[in-house]
Amino acid sequence: MGARIAAAITSLLVLAPWSAAAAEGSSATEVPERRTPLEPGEVRTTTLDFDKYFKPIEIVRERTEGMSFATFYAEPKLLEEGVAVVFTAVSVAKTGVVPRWRCVARRDIAECLGRPLKLRYLPNDERIILRVVVQPTSLPIIMASL
Repeated sequence: MGARIAAAITSLLVLAPWSAAAAEGSSATEVPERRTPLEPGEVRTTTLDFDKYFKPIEIVRERTEGMSFATFYAEPKLLEEGVAVVFTAVSVAKTGVVPRWRCVARRDIAECLGRPLKLRYLPNDERIILRVVVQPTSLPIIMASL
């Protein structure tokens, strides 16, 4: 890889709806203001630095009391020519691992995580893991190992 690719993936743990004006369909040029969260919470941001092909990076969200979903989101980030990023989300329980979601970004990280990925915890889930692997597009796209 010529230059390093860095991306920030945010896990949203706060219920923070858009303003009422945004919900009613304000114009595309207006930027809706965020209201204060209904419940206090934490927003975790993880910055990923991809420096090697095929080196998996994991973002782990442990299930906590009262949490029904794990949510992942990324700001738009253009990828270098000839690079693909494979995202795979899995649920982990004592009984095993269940693949839940997969996406391949070829031009921009936002192709996969531009809109929040919201995964409901399954009944026996202990955590949800988002695995990210960078690979050259000259090779067949592989699934991030479970």
